[in-house]
Amino acid sequence: MKSIARGPAIAVVHENGEIVDSPKPKARRRPSRKDGPLYVMLELEAATRAADSLTRTEEKVLNTILANYTAVEPYARMTISDLAGHIGVARQNAYATVKRLVERGFLYKISSTAWAVNPHYGFRGSREEWQTAIDTAKEPQW
Repeated sequence: MKSIARGPAIAVVHENGEIVDSPKPKARRRPSRKDGPLYVMLELEAATRAADSLTRTEEKVLNTILANYTAVEPYARMTISDLAGHIGVARQNAYATVKRLVERGFLYKISSTAWAVNPHYGFRGSREEWQTAIDTAKEPQW
């Protein structure tokens, strides 16, 4: 059996001389810089404490921001309106929730459209970056 490339297909030539076209296997997609890192680090203690100290809306805000991190920056870029749309609440409720999370130390406001989650709650990136971030961050007010 022998394979011959023919544009978008590969011709397979069998021993009896029969030629059969088959589609080329798809090339492996490389991760985009916009996709972000594949791993999310969560402390076990944070997962158990969060249920007691955070409301459902606060958890949604933190998880949405964590999910929107990009590969090149350890934070997410989104406005309060975007955030409210993602979690399905009014803009005023999202603003009040974000304000509470910033005051309690769960969320860092980098700019008006950039937000970072306290690494003690969760972190998206490599284990080494997470360990470095935990060493420098204050623990939130559980």
